[in-house]
Amino acid sequence: MSLTVTESTLNMPTSLAEDKLIHIDAVTQQVFSTVFELTGREGDKIQENRPEQKFLKGLSVSLSQVRDCLQIAQVIHNSMDDLPYFSDFLIVKIHGETRTVEELLSGGHLAKPVKFRLKVRVKLPDNDPFLYSLITANQISEYNVEELPPTSWLAENLSRWIQPGVKKMVVSSLKTANEFNGLIFFFSKSQDTELAPYYSLVRGIAAQISVAFTCFTAVDKMKVMECQQEVGIFRQQILDRDRDKSTLIEISNDMSAIRDKNDLLSVLHKRLKKLFNFSHTLMTLTNPVTKTYTGLIFDSKSASKKKHPDYKRICDAHYSINDPVMAAAFASETSLVFDLDKLMLHPDVPEWITMNYNSGIREMVITLLASGSNHIGSFVIFSEKKHSFLNKELGLIKAISSALGNAVENILAKEEIIEREKEKTILLSLSKDMAQIRTAEGLLKFNKEKLKKVLPISHLLIFTMTDDENLYLPYLLDPDSVCRSHPEYERITQNPIPISDWVSDQVFLSDHMQVFDLTKLAQTTTLPDYLRMNYECGKKEVIYHVLSIGKKKTGLLVIFTDAAGGMDKNQLRLIQGISSQLSTAVTNIIANEKIEKQFKEISEYKLQLENMNVYLQEEIQTTYNYSEIIGNSQEMNKIFHLVSQVADSQSSVLILGETGTGKELIARAIHNASTRKDKAMVKVNCATLPVNLIESELFGHERGSFTGATERRIGKFELANNSTLFLDEIGELPLDLQVKLLRALQEKEIERVGGKTVIKTNVRIIAATNRNLQKEVKEGQFRPDLYFRLNIFPITLPPLRDRKEDIPMLASHFLAKYKKKGSKETMHFSNKVMKELVAYSWPGNVRELEHVVERSILLASGTTIKDSSLPVSSRKEMEEILPDTVIRTIDEVERDYIVSILKKTNGKISGIGGAADLLKIPATTLSSKMLKYNLKKSEIKRI
Repeated sequence: MSLTVTESTLNMPTSLAEDKLIHIDAVTQQVFSTVFELTGREGDKIQENRPEQKFLKGLSVSLSQVRDCLQIAQVIHNSMDDLPYFSDFLIVKIHGETRTVEELLSGGHLAKPVKFRLKVRVKLPDNDPFLYSLITANQISEYNVEELPPTSWLAENLSRWIQPGVKKMVVSSLKTANEFNGLIFFFSKSQDTELAPYYSLVRGIAAQISVAFTCFTAVDKMKVMECQQEVGIFRQQILDRDRDKSTLIEISNDMSAIRDKNDLLSVLHKRLKKLFNFSHTLMTLTNPVTKTYTGLIFDSKSASKKKHPDYKRICDAHYSINDPVMAAAFASETSLVFDLDKLMLHPDVPEWITMNYNSGIREMVITLLASGSNHIGSFVIFSEKKHSFLNKELGLIKAISSALGNAVENILAKEEIIEREKEKTILLSLSKDMAQIRTAEGLLKFNKEKLKKVLPISHLLIFTMTDDENLYLPYLLDPDSVCRSHPEYERITQNPIPISDWVSDQVFLSDHMQVFDLTKLAQTTTLPDYLRMNYECGKKEVIYHVLSIGKKKTGLLVIFTDAAGGMDKNQLRLIQGISSQLSTAVTNIIANEKIEKQFKEISEYKLQLENMNVYLQEEIQTTYNYSEIIGNSQEMNKIFHLVSQVADSQSSVLILGETGTGKELIARAIHNASTRKDKAMVKVNCATLPVNLIESELFGHERGSFTGATERRIGKFELANNSTLFLDEIGELPLDLQVKLLRALQEKEIERVGGKTVIKTNVRIIAATNRNLQKEVKEGQFRPDLYFRLNIFPITLPPLRDRKEDIPMLASHFLAKYKKKGSKETMHFSNKVMKELVAYSWPGNVRELEHVVERSILLASGTTIKDSSLPVSSRKEMEEILPDTVIRTIDEVERDYIVSILKKTNGKISGIGGAADLLKIPATTLSSKMLKYNLKKSEIKRI
């Protein structure tokens, strides 16, 4: 009974038991100390200051601090180093009245640490003379172990209790004046050691142990008496604990069958309502990545659900774990009770607490939910009354929360499995859709119809990287982006972005997805323009994922959301899975675009070659078959010199001269001597084309651009790309087309009729005319800007009448050409005919000479041409089309004009009456032009 009460006492709260036990233990230790010292002094008249006396004094002090038999044996065990003549010991506690052995304790130098050999009482044999002689002996007994009576109970069991090799033993009974407690044995492994000198020491040790046993019995009785008054209170506490334990067991059993959040909530209401009164509960889930928490399981009985219009938004919102309430919960190891009247005085109270307070809640308990060492959330119990939760109930709530943590973890694990399966299904579906995407438009459609339905995103951007990975270029812009109304949208989305800002460094150095709160980011660093633009348009969070193929980074996926922390870990993981597929999709789209562009270029080249072939066939049938230009006169040598000067340049050439002087031949000579000679020169005769078809002939047209345009046509500018375009009879070009031609020459780009795209061209222009363009410009029939643009390098061809020495050579050339066709191989000119040919003025020039020679061959009857077939009536010589003036460049004209004005103002540049005032231009512009033409005020008068 004493043992049972002692264990109960040790398990009782210290506030109820320890105060009484401390007083009892103090008295007990004082008694032990006094008795042990007296025993030590009286034991067998031990002389003062001997080692045994010192040993017994130390033993007395040690035994005064022990509380049970095991501790007594431990003290003797620890003292064996001071008893080298004994190897180990054995204590046998015997109840004389019941003749039973209760405890056997052993220890020593060679023994293991002191331990119980027997915990239950064993009945001693009735007939064992040797054993009972030891019990009744009043003095120390010494025996050889081998000489013990083999039939004795002690001899039979002693070999199991002592170390091997023991030779002798010394035995003393443990007695006091009124009580026998047992026997103590000291063993020696030396057969020759004399143990008699140590009998007095053994007796002293036995006396102190006997007193200790007696004191324990007395103290136990005192404790029983003192504690009986508290048994009723302790019994009630034990009953309360048993009830709590039973509740926890019931909750644990119920939770083993929980399948989802609704089951968990049902169990809580079923069990907790039996323990204490409350309004409703709430469980939150912590996100360790974003340092936030949000609602996980909501009680349908919450009054706020019915009363508050923003209940769902507030419950689904994300709150910082550093708010005053949750920070206090994280810092505490126990359940915390909050008085909401006091808590509402704090300025940073989370909105969900304010909502419950406004619904009538006045007290709440928060306990952290944990699974292992990880905090996964919190458990909150609300009450409409204060002081609803006693201190003893907080411990139960804490215990329940521990079980809830595991249950919530299991629910989350199940939901994770379900979410993963759902995620796989979504990824498979999206993967199938993305595999069919071939264009950027298809990707935008996928984003709108698929991606935004499974993820709460505002809009996205996709960037591609340059090969050197120093820039990323906007590739795919979401048409639904609210930023399209931003004033800087066009500039920001059309320019490459350097990979040099802090955000880019963080993104590209990481192998994982990066999530940034734009509000916090804007407070800590300078945002790149595209992030600043989105932040100014109300976006709160940006998610980055690097697109890559293998280890090569190919681009960047940027997703914007309207709220910070708006995506849970499952949605972020879904983005991670989608991003890898997007990398492949974007790479394929870019590759397809390159292939389509190459196919388009190949098709255009093919069409150009086909058109070129048709054009060359037409040229073969229509052009002159001159192998060279015929002429050796001084005038022609000048022309040849000019051709050699301009051929290698890229400058435009204007060829002037009368009809039939060979302007096209000179154009071909320039082309054939240029770097573009590997491609055919393309020719357009502006005088032979209908006005409504000239534009289509020059620039081409798209199918359906006008009536009769049944297919797309490549214009002469495209045919002449990287070659030479010869515009014959340029003076016949209408004024409205002169504007378009000027633009094509200046910008080096054209647009097909009915087309929407600009086509870059690299064409050298050679123009020719028999008109006096200067006169046309003065009369408004030709645009001056186009004239100056064409007149960079003019070449004026002389009429045939000015190079009569070339006529015999030309006539012989034409004779050789046409006599083969007429099968008159031996035909030649008579002297008379040749003189007539040289004397004639040739208003039709070389072309007229060719036709006269061909007609003379046809009319000749013999081998000699005796009649030149020239016109019978003389005609007036054709006036020269071009006046004999020096053609100057626009810069030369402008320079001379500026000089004349400066002379007129006597060198005054600015101010009223200055040259700039007269020219109606800023003085700075005039100064720039003077610098351009190397004009100085000091030199104006000399000019």
